[in-house]
Amino acid sequence: MASISIARIRAPRAWSAERGVRTGLLLALPAVALIAAFLIVPLVKLVSIALGDPHGFGNLHDFFANSANTRVIRTTFVDSAIVGVISVLVGSVVAWCLRTTRSPVMKGLLWSAILLPFLMGTVTKLYSLTVLLETHGLVNKVLTGIGLRSAPLDLLYNQFAVVFGMTYQMLPYAVLPLLAGFASIDTNLVQAAEGLGASRLRALANTVVPLSAPSLVASFTVVYIISVGFFLTPVLLGGATAPFTSSLIAQDIFEFYNVTSAAVSALVLLAGSLLVIGVTYLLVGRERLARAVVS
Repeated sequence: MASISIARIRAPRAWSAERGVRTGLLLALPAVALIAAFLIVPLVKLVSIALGDPHGFGNLHDFFANSANTRVIRTTFVDSAIVGVISVLVGSVVAWCLRTTRSPVMKGLLWSAILLPFLMGTVTKLYSLTVLLETHGLVNKVLTGIGLRSAPLDLLYNQFAVVFGMTYQMLPYAVLPLLAGFASIDTNLVQAAEGLGASRLRALANTVVPLSAPSLVASFTVVYIISVGFFLTPVLLGGATAPFTSSLIAQDIFEFYNVTSAAVSALVLLAGSLLVIGVTYLLVGRERLARAVVS
């Protein structure tokens, strides 16, 4: 009997893929610590500064009572939305061409146009755009040279320059999710719609657009969320005519030493971004949105 008991005690436990709650907590502890250190603590600090001294919630009223602040916030959200819409529209064409073209040369050119911005520094891209758009730049020289314009256009230091520069940089972020969404669509559906008498545009609108709606919304959300935080592009291409919230935050901190106003600006920026994410979840659904982004 004693030998049987010893054998039972020394018998190894059966292997199981499932682990207990304690093991799971220990494995998740480093990630939880990083999230707490780099996300939760700074967020709590931001809210405490924005809604703390000197007036508590009155800091929000003081911030929005300043017409300059409201103009900057409006410019940030409106320009970012415009960039998101343009990026999705242009990115849809590029992604669909990549999905359907059979020409290796065309695919190579399109992939080069998408990936080259990732290989270039931000300052390099912005100064290249400055050379193109300035009064005596390449674009104006071409327009005046062929007789379309008698005088150069004002293409720099305005909303157009900011939107153009941001769209150029954000286009790859729209193309890649759209390409993943288009990859799951059978192109025979478009051909079937055309066979039933629909035009190419109507066939695409009735088949591709509904099936790729999660990818379209996901692309817009990604582009919008990144765009609201732009700093260099509005400064170098827009100047004082198209300030963004990031420029306002830098000015409040380094010029006016008004940390409270900077914290309120950051809080408003965060709230606007979370609002867009919430609306996206309501329109598309969490699972479809996650599948559109991850795929």
